[in-house]
Amino acid sequence: MQGLVNFAGEIGNAIAIMIPTICYILAIASFLFAGWGLVEDHAL
Repeated sequence: MQGLVNFAGEIGNAIAIMIPTICYILAIASFLFAGWGLVEDHAL
């Protein structure tokens, strides 16, 4: 039973690290996509 609790704790730690990382990556991608759109608008 203790192994299951430890496993659940490790999963929680992994999720706690992955969610902010994914959010930062998506935010950077969003800014890059928006900047690319601005460049495309000015190129025309």
